[in-house]
Amino acid sequence: EYSERKDEIRATYTEARNEAKSEYDSARAELSEWYNSEKAEAIAAYDAVKAEYDAARAAYNSARSAR
Repeated sequence: EYSERKDEIRATYTEARNEAKSEYDSARAELSEWYNSEKAEAIAAYDAVKAEYDAARAAYNSARSAR
Protein backbone atom coordinates (compact mmCIF):
# COMPACT_ATOMS: atom_id res chain seq x y z
CA GLU A 1 0.00 0.00 0.00
CA TYR A 2 2.88 2.40 0.77
CA SER A 3 4.33 1.78 -2.69
CA GLU A 4 0.98 2.45 -4.36
CA ARG A 5 0.56 5.71 -2.44
CA LYS A 6 4.11 6.73 -3.27
CA ASP A 7 3.48 6.07 -6.98
CA GLU A 8 0.22 8.02 -6.81
CA ILE A 9 1.94 11.00 -5.17
CA ARG A 10 4.79 10.86 -7.66
CA ALA A 11 2.34 10.78 -10.60
CA THR A 12 0.38 13.73 -9.19
CA TYR A 13 3.60 15.67 -8.65
CA THR A 14 4.88 14.88 -12.14
CA GLU A 15 1.59 15.93 -13.72
CA ALA A 16 1.52 19.20 -11.76
CA ARG A 17 5.17 19.89 -12.58
CA ASN A 18 4.65 19.25 -16.29
CA GLU A 19 1.55 21.45 -16.35
CA ALA A 20 3.38 24.26 -14.54
CA LYS A 21 6.34 23.96 -16.91
CA SER A 22 4.02 24.09 -19.90
CA GLU A 23 2.32 27.23 -18.56
CA TYR A 24 5.71 28.78 -17.81
CA ASP A 25 7.00 28.00 -21.30
CA SER A 26 3.86 29.50 -22.87
CA ALA A 27 4.12 32.67 -20.78
CA ARG A 28 7.81 32.98 -21.58
CA ALA A 29 7.16 32.58 -25.31
CA GLU A 30 4.40 35.20 -25.14
CA LEU A 31 6.69 37.60 -23.27
CA SER A 32 9.50 37.01 -25.75
CA GLU A 33 7.16 37.68 -28.67
CA TRP A 34 5.94 40.92 -27.03
CA TYR A 35 9.50 42.03 -26.22
CA ASN A 36 10.72 41.42 -29.76
CA SER A 37 7.73 43.33 -31.16
CA GLU A 38 8.33 46.29 -28.84
CA LYS A 39 12.04 46.18 -29.59
CA ALA A 40 11.40 46.26 -33.35
CA GLU A 41 9.03 49.23 -32.94
CA ALA A 42 11.56 51.10 -30.80
CA ILE A 43 14.34 50.50 -33.32
CA ALA A 44 12.11 51.69 -36.17
CA ALA A 45 11.18 54.85 -34.23
CA TYR A 46 14.85 55.52 -33.44
CA ASP A 47 15.83 55.01 -37.08
CA ALA A 48 13.14 57.48 -38.21
CA VAL A 49 14.29 60.14 -35.74
CA LYS A 50 17.93 59.52 -36.65
CA ALA A 51 17.12 59.95 -40.35
CA GLU A 52 15.42 63.29 -39.60
CA TYR A 53 18.39 64.37 -37.51
CA ASP A 54 20.88 63.37 -40.22
CA ALA A 55 18.87 65.27 -42.85
CA ALA A 56 18.69 68.39 -40.66
CA ARG A 57 22.39 68.19 -39.90
CA ALA A 58 23.23 67.79 -43.60
CA ALA A 59 21.06 70.82 -44.44
CA TYR A 60 22.73 72.84 -41.68
CA ASN A 61 26.22 71.87 -42.85
CA SER A 62 25.29 72.66 -46.45
CA ALA A 63 23.94 76.10 -45.50
CA ARG A 64 26.96 76.77 -43.34
CA SER A 65 29.45 75.89 -46.07
CA ALA A 66 27.49 77.99 -48.61
CA ARG A 67 28.37 81.16 -46.68
